[in-house]
Amino acid sequence: MDTKLRYILNTFISAYNKLDKDIVIHCKEVAFLTLSICDALSLDKDTKKDLIVSAYLHDISASKTNFLDTLRKFDTVEYHEHCLYGYVFFDTLVPSNTFCKYILYHHEPYNSNNVVNNMEIPLESNILKLADDISIFKLLNNNIAIDKIREFLNSRKNLYNPIYLNALLSPKGSEALKKLLDNSYLETLDNYGDEISVRNIDFIKFVEAMAFILDFKCEITNIHSQTVSLFSVLLAKEFNLPDIFEIRIGSLLHDIGKMGVPDSILKKPSYLTPEEFDIMKKHVEYTYEILSNLKNEKIVKIASNHHEKLNGKGYPRGISDLSFSEKLVAVADIFAALIQKRSYKNQYSKEKTIEILLNCVHNDEIDSTIVNKIIENYDYFIDMNLKLNEEFHNKLNLLKNKYELLFSSL
Repeated sequence: MDTKLRYILNTFISAYNKLDKDIVIHCKEVAFLTLSICDALSLDKDTKKDLIVSAYLHDISASKTNFLDTLRKFDTVEYHEHCLYGYVFFDTLVPSNTFCKYILYHHEPYNSNNVVNNMEIPLESNILKLADDISIFKLLNNNIAIDKIREFLNSRKNLYNPIYLNALLSPKGSEALKKLLDNSYLETLDNYGDEISVRNIDFIKFVEAMAFILDFKCEITNIHSQTVSLFSVLLAKEFNLPDIFEIRIGSLLHDIGKMGVPDSILKKPSYLTPEEFDIMKKHVEYTYEILSNLKNEKIVKIASNHHEKLNGKGYPRGISDLSFSEKLVAVADIFAALIQKRSYKNQYSKEKTIEILLNCVHNDEIDSTIVNKIIENYDYFIDMNLKLNEEFHNKLNLLKNKYELLFSSL
């Protein structure tokens, strides 16, 4: 069953909200204004969809101070690094997408000749720039009125396609600006994408991109989210489970709540204090909160119950009534943590890893049949993880090379 675009966008933005609330507010405002312009112009549904997706995702590579610094930085024809990073990120991790060019050119003025690596500037990318500039102006100027926005736009009208600009200067455009200023735009925006379905294969690519961001935030050498997903899927196949798709998504995003955990705790080079561990444990609650946007109960449970134990002594809820898929991902998470090097420990040997897993079984914490399947296939699982790490670093190199190629063409 395919997933609604609205659910995917809300999940992505909810996760990023844990990392940077300012950019999330900005991206939502840009998405709403973009939607308003598209509706006013009656753009075709595919172009409209790509523009809305790019509006939601256009600034994920920007830092907090990037757009809250000064508006002047956004008025130059010099290229912004986050435009390049955003384009390269989605071009590499969500291949065959049709929205990343809008991200690449979302700061280019109308009729710009600042073409990157001979890639044509889509005309509609100027819609994104117009919406982006208005949001930035609003964020930099508290308690502004519609007249001030109109004055701002007219002072810069040479930067915008006159058709797009007139759409926002019209009475309908004024209604949109009013909703922006009183925050009633959120209701309109939250309903967008309800009628658009995303194929599972494309949904997985978005989820892998989210896991990629998370692994960057945590310890990049571990790619823990992707390792847990690999082991979970391999185990699911060994047991011939019917819900491999849900297991794959839930395991990839089981730690997405760590977006809300401070780096000082995530990357601490020693064991956490009890107080710090209490903060770390919050990531499971955040995971539940974020993934609830997907409206898929099985995925939410698989992801948010990965620290629960069979004896009821896990967290956050201390439950013991777990589905087999939930038990499987919980074991895969422990297995991945044991074989990986962390800032506070080295990776454990095969013998030590198996010993710890069997002790957890003895203490009635994890499922014995799942642990036995890991022991039976231990060397194969490790070999597959080595291949995963190789593929991951190849992607990193591809990202770097693509970025350098684009940057050199400016």
